[in-house]
Amino acid sequence: MDDIEKMMLDDDIMSCNEMWNKYSFDEKRMGGLFDMLIMRYGNIIDGFSEGLDVLTSFESKQQIGEVYRKNVKLLLTRMETFKKNGYSNEGLREYYINQGVVGGIMDITYNEARKIIEESEKLSVGEKKEICTKLDEMEEIYNTPDTKSNKWHKLKPYVIWSTGKSVDIAMMILSLVLKINLYFCI
Repeated sequence: MDDIEKMMLDDDIMSCNEMWNKYSFDEKRMGGLFDMLIMRYGNIIDGFSEGLDVLTSFESKQQIGEVYRKNVKLLLTRMETFKKNGYSNEGLREYYINQGVVGGIMDITYNEARKIIEESEKLSVGEKKEICTKLDEMEEIYNTPDTKSNKWHKLKPYVIWSTGKSVDIAMMILSLVLKINLYFCI
């Protein structure tokens, strides 16, 4: 990002937060703000529009407003995180995880997960080896054709194991479990 784009992002963060504070329960304003943010930053910030709630035509005006509220707050968090990450997408997913960003993107690959573990200063050599071994085993399950039910049965021990780890590690492991569960619905 050049300096002008950085200033634009900073201004947008400030004005969007002001609008949020004044009009967060105004469905039309939140809808317009949501549309503007998606159009402006969807192609600039990696994963900007991932994991947002979806609107349906069957929802009431109040439900639509709540979906917009939640989505706009998530987009603002991602904009602020992008700024804190030096206005860069480089390592943004790792930054989300390491900083425990609410609404952070957890759709990571096994290689990205291993890299995060290996570069972590909080973990001992033994912990890094243990976690990477578990990731290898999970990836093997991920790559093996099987039914959703069988995959879930094989993954239960990893879910239980992850609960004994830090919240960051557990969230990363659980996101990989969900990835297996969602992408292999045979």
